[in-house]
Amino acid sequence: MDIIIKKAGLCDIKALNNMLKDLFSIEDDFTSDSNKQKTGLEMIISGVTGGVIFIAQCGLRPVGMVNLQKIISTAAGGISILLEDLYVEPDIRGQGVGSMLLEEAIKWGREEHAVRMQLGADMRNAPAISFYQSKGFMQSNLVLHYKSIISSGNNV
Repeated sequence: MDIIIKKAGLCDIKALNNMLKDLFSIEDDFTSDSNKQKTGLEMIISGVTGGVIFIAQCGLRPVGMVNLQKIISTAAGGISILLEDLYVEPDIRGQGVGSMLLEEAIKWGREEHAVRMQLGADMRNAPAISFYQSKGFMQSNLVLHYKSIISSGNNV
């Protein structure tokens, strides 16, 4: 299986949106909304956020993605990469695609002079937690919280 990892472009939004729909289906905190996802994906890909999305392809088929955002960490004293989404198609899992995406993410973080990478994972997603721990990520004692700050009160 030949996998290539490339920066996602606007032409990849439909495939990325489908992957996010599947990813969000296992998380109670998020509801898939293709319009919101499309807007967010466009912002990242167009460079508004300083982040990047990499997409994994097997031939012409998109089989995985990783979404990375830059934030400044006062604790680390520099740029931290927030790994926002990592997804691999179910029939491809266990074949190294997630590792390839993570390696590309770390490479990009180093190129951006980041000092660390952080992520949140659904506590019920044991395979994802195990994967991240096998790659050297340590579980934090911090608990993630979120709050919608738009006037309509929609939770995001």
